[in-house]
Amino acid sequence: NFFDIVFAVLSRKTTQLQKNAKRNDRKRNDAKPRNCNKLNFQNRASGLKEEMTRLRMLREGGRTLASSSLKKSD
Repeated sequence: NFFDIVFAVLSRKTTQLQKNAKRNDRKRNDAKPRNCNKLNFQNRASGLKEEMTRLRMLREGGRTLASSSLKKSD
């Protein structure tokens, strides 16, 4: 199946990236820049999650709920 092939390639790529990241961490003792990138990624991911929930609430007609959650986060 085409999707099986795509999934296999993607999963292989992610494991390669993880291995490279571990190797780079071992190479340099100070992993500060990498931690920064990790934090940025986590912040982006959580922001995306919040945006998704906000859109879902808007779609379900909970407009007051969505706007109140927006005000809370500011």
